[in-house]
Formats: sequence, structure tokens, C-alpha cells
Amino acid sequence: MKIKIKALYFIPIFILLFLISGLRVGSGTDYYNYASAYLLFNETGSMWQNYEPASFAIIKVLSYFNSDPQVFFIVTSFFVCAFFLSGIYSYCANFALGVFLFIGMYFYFESFNLVRQYVSMAVIFYFGTKYIVEEKKNFVIASILLASLFHFSALFVVPFYLLSRKLYRRFFYCVFLAASLVMFFLYPWVEGFLFRYLLGYSSYAEYSRPGSAYALLIISSLMFLYAISKRKIIRNSQPLVVVSLNMVFFSIPFFLFSSHNIMFYRVGAFLAMFSIYLMPNIIQQTHKGVLNAGFLTIMSIVLLNFMYRLYNNGAGVFPYSMSFDIFI
Repeated sequence: MKIKIKALYFIPIFILLFLISGLRVGSGTDYYNYASAYLLFNETGSMWQNYEPASFAIIKVLSYFNSDPQVFFIVTSFFVCAFFLSGIYSYCANFALGVFLFIGMYFYFESFNLVRQYVSMAVIFYFGTKYIVEEKKNFVIASILLASLFHFSALFVVPFYLLSRKLYRRFFYCVFLAASLVMFFLYPWVEGFLFRYLLGYSSYAEYSRPGSAYALLIISSLMFLYAISKRKIIRNSQPLVVVSLNMVFFSIPFFLFSSHNIMFYRVGAFLAMFSIYLMPNIIQQTHKGVLNAGFLTIMSIVLLNFMYRLYNNGAGVFPYSMSFDIFI
């Protein structure tokens, strides 16, 4: 009965989020870049074909059958909403809270902009999580490799997943953060090294993400501190809770570095999305679903950040318009 009731929530939420995303027109700062790439595909090909073959294949197949770029946004929005909501449905202790975090932490609206990346993230969020729960390490890595075919920055998740499979002593977390701060202040050297060896990222050298990065830096830090305070319970938790805790922790330095370069924000988003699993499952295991002051404080900050980013048009959501022309 609980599963059926849960399904009644899932279906209307999926339909609503999918239609808002898939039928958008001009919403998202990269909307017209993707629309132009789609329209020009048959003439010029795709710049993604050499290192993101799955994204290339989607445009190639869709453009063969339909010349309207709206179909690209419909298909990619379906993948993002289906995989994220299916992950929340299957592996979150509280479906409503998981959906709140998916929207409130701005992951949903970021998918209007970072389209290929969010398809990649959605693959990891559902399939990677499925195998984390089943403790199949090789299948988790295979899921990440599959996701990298949509956006190759997913490959950065592999080492952090491998590091996230155990709960560390507090000393490890302190040393890791200290090392991150040292690297932050030595950023010019770090930048020179990265953009020399990471092909495809040199175009990001002049872009930074201070505003939203600082907000997620604070939120991720608070979530980690809240969760690690329940260390005794986490030690005996399911693998997903431990992995989620560490993924959120590893996102913190990336959001710090995002004030220098947007590339780090992209990697941080891959890791921070596990907060959608972390908070509901922590609450369920430590307080039997009862919300306490610390948790409510963090959720209030999430909500305030969401309202602030929406007001400031984060990810270029507005002006929003919807088109049904593709069905005519």
C-alpha cells in the first residue's frame, strides 16, 4: 500500500517537472547554443563527437527524424527527470524531502542550462546508486564510465567514489580540508597544471562561479557537519549513507575553487547531488523521521538560497515560456 501511495506522488511530480523542462523555450543560458547546434548538425556535425559520443548520438538520431530542436530538450529532460526522480523514489527514505532537495538545491533548474552534464549526472544518480546499494563496485564504475559518454567530466567521479566507500576518522577530513585550502591559495599554479593537461577545459579558464558556489559551499559544509555528528549511527549504516556523506564532503573544496573557475563547480555538482540521498536517510536512521532544529535550519538555508537564486535568475530560467508547437 505504501508503494502504491508513493507512486501516486511520483507520477504527477514527474509529469509536471518533465513538461516544464522539456517544453521550455529560451529558458536556460545555453538554450540557444544547443538549439543552434541541433539545427546546424547535419551541416557541421557536432563538437562532442570525439569525446562525448552518447551526446553526439542523441543529436544525430533525433535530427535524422525531426529537425525541430525542441525534441532534443524533450528527450534530455525526460532522461534527467526520470532518472533523478526514480533514484529519489527508490533510495530516499523520504520521497517528498528528496524532491525538495532536488529542486531546492537548484539541481532541477541547473539542468535547463548544463544539459549534457545533467544527463550524465542523472545516469550516475540512478544506476550508480543502484549498484552502490548492492555493493557492486565494478558496476558503479561502469555506470560512471557510461555517464562520461554524455559528459566526460563524469570521469572525475571515479576516484572520489573509490575514496567514499569507507567512513574515515575526523583527522582525515581535517587534513583533506587543510590541503584544499593550501591549494586554494596556490591556485595560479594549480590552474597552470590543470589547463595544460585537461583537454577541453581551456575554454573555462576565464569563467568563475562565486555566488552560487559560495551558497552550495555553505550548504554542503553544514550537511556534512550535521551528518558526521551522527558518526556512531553512520558507522553501521547502509553503504549509500557512507558514500553520500563522503561525496558531499568532497564537493566542499570544489565549490571553494569555483570562485576561481566554473570547471570546479561542474565537478562539485556531480558530488553534491548525493546530498539528496544523505539528508533524508540520515533523518530516518537517527531520528526515526522526526525533524529536529539542526535539520530544519539547514533546510531553511536551502529554501532561502533557492528563493535568492530564482529571484536573481540563476541558470537563466527566466523569462520562461512553453511551446507545444512540436505536437502540432
